[in-house]
Amino acid sequence: SLPSQPNKEYPINSVVFLKMEPAKENSKPKKRGRELKEAGDEEQRPTCSFLLKKKNRKCNFPTYEASEFCQFHVTDNQGLVPCPIDPSHSILKTKLERHLKVCTKGKEINAMINQPYYCENLNLKLNESLSEPMVDSKEEIKAVSKLTSEELLKWRDFVDAAYEKAIDLLKAHYEQSDITNKFPQGSIKAEFQKHPFISFASQKNMDSDIKLTHDSKHDEQCDYICAQLKLFGLLEDYLFVEFGAGKGALSAAICRTHTGSSKHLLLERDTRRYKCDGNFASHPFYKRVKIDVTHFDMAKVGKVLQEESKDVVVGVGKHMCGGGTDVSLHCLLNAVKSDINTKGIAIATCCHHRCTDDVYANSDYLRETGISTLKQFKQLAQTTSWGVSGPITEDSFISPEKALEEATLSSEDRQALGLKAKKIFDIGRVILLSKYFECAFLVEYCDPKYSPENILLVGFNR
Repeated sequence: SLPSQPNKEYPINSVVFLKMEPAKENSKPKKRGRELKEAGDEEQRPTCSFLLKKKNRKCNFPTYEASEFCQFHVTDNQGLVPCPIDPSHSILKTKLERHLKVCTKGKEINAMINQPYYCENLNLKLNESLSEPMVDSKEEIKAVSKLTSEELLKWRDFVDAAYEKAIDLLKAHYEQSDITNKFPQGSIKAEFQKHPFISFASQKNMDSDIKLTHDSKHDEQCDYICAQLKLFGLLEDYLFVEFGAGKGALSAAICRTHTGSSKHLLLERDTRRYKCDGNFASHPFYKRVKIDVTHFDMAKVGKVLQEESKDVVVGVGKHMCGGGTDVSLHCLLNAVKSDINTKGIAIATCCHHRCTDDVYANSDYLRETGISTLKQFKQLAQTTSWGVSGPITEDSFISPEKALEEATLSSEDRQALGLKAKKIFDIGRVILLSKYFECAFLVEYCDPKYSPENILLVGFNR
């Protein structure tokens, strides 16, 4: 060991090379596991007899009590069972009762339930149900990636027809709400006439050779969303409620863009690294709430602020997966119905393959497009993954039939079909928003280079 005080032999900041003693000649590495078993050591506990198929050998863990299996593979009444609170982990039956009292997940759930703004499953649907559940035809739901050529062509024609009906419904919505005259920019009318989706991706010149890192892509996405908020008059001293906040990057971008005294309420159900929270130091109010948006009662937002809240609320979110977007819409629209002063909402949608019929915001609209059964809904959700999955090659298919060789749709055709399926879902959401806000539409808020999930769902009052 080195001396505690510096001296001539070991001056401060000097590099000392310590001489390692050579290993003893008679020393041997310790035996363990299978080596002990092969060596025939009687003291070694017998190992588990469970066969690991992937490794083509038996498990090396010691047996559990009188069983021939270890505690992870034991098959008798003392075996492992999934935790009733959180099935992602298991516990021995003999210790289950004690585990339920100390389970970390159980403590988290109890803490969430005891919050004053918790209301179980409040936002699964709107207070007045606008939609009846999809008809379950009891048909076998075949994965779209395994459809035969004939079935795939029929499905393509079905999605194309549903998309055309969806576009007609969206255009009728724009005409009925006279949105072209309400929008602050005069050039917007020409945009609507060209295409039912407004594109502002050309606002910023892009260098095609620039290499974007993971973090820089997310920063650019947040900056583009802030630009849309400012354009629509939503970037003022409001109370911003971020759904599925994660690290809080979108709220941090709002703080950078808007230098006023906005307030921020971040909703997130999972434990995250709060890397962006330092951006809120100069703001009058900032609070994180660990809760599933499904159970959050926006009408009790005053209890979150610990004061009588008269703030104007704006809901924001970036890449709310599948049904998360629908739950967030329900949360904000329930607040509108409860007379909460709500200015608007802007949510970037994503992961449409995770949409579910029991949560989707506007099933009545889907029926108008011809999608009326549970099988059609699930296959449409599967098709959306083609829009952002990149080029489809032979390696993309595991089936022995080599579906790519037999397919009549090219990779580009499949991608186009997937994007149509995604927009079918999003159009239903914007039509729902139009019932509660003066302006509601879809915006292609950034170039696909920054994110292929570049649709922003916007609704606001002027």
